[in-house]
Amino acid sequence: MTFSKAWLGKKIMCGLCNFGCCNHKSFHVEITKEEQEKYRKKFGLDLELEWSQDGCCDLLSEDGSGCSLGEDRPVFCKMYPLEPNKTGRLVLGNWSYLHCPKPKDYELDRVEDGKYYYKLIKPHKNKRDELVLEDDIENVVKEIWLQSKEALIDTYGEEFYERIKIEMKQTIKHEFF
Repeated sequence: MTFSKAWLGKKIMCGLCNFGCCNHKSFHVEITKEEQEKYRKKFGLDLELEWSQDGCCDLLSEDGSGCSLGEDRPVFCKMYPLEPNKTGRLVLGNWSYLHCPKPKDYELDRVEDGKYYYKLIKPHKNKRDELVLEDDIENVVKEIWLQSKEALIDTYGEEFYERIKIEMKQTIKHEFF
């Protein structure tokens, strides 16, 4: 799959892992009552407020491009890999920490015709063996994090974001925070 700058502008799911988070048997999705109503009216979907993915989220498109709801996907999903823990505090999910692709997992193989070709350094079932990007991998990953940040601010407000940013910087060494 090629990830282009146009793709980044659409604010869709990253997919650098073949949507491993959406295909994991232990994951679940949560939506608000407002989202539930929007999905009923806009898409004719009758969704519960929370459901288990059981190995494949029903909302994933069949063509492998991500969520069939596109930019309307649940805020819960837009904010991933950040998720509320049992106490309600927003944290970096354990699964994502262990399995989400990171720039250090890949090495640049070549740049050809404006495309960056990366190869996975160590095989992993939740990471693509090769990435073809239209930008440096660091920039692509940064853009994905910025989408999570935008979802956080849209959902909880700038003040909330600034507060959790301080908390997160204490535990997560990432440019996003």
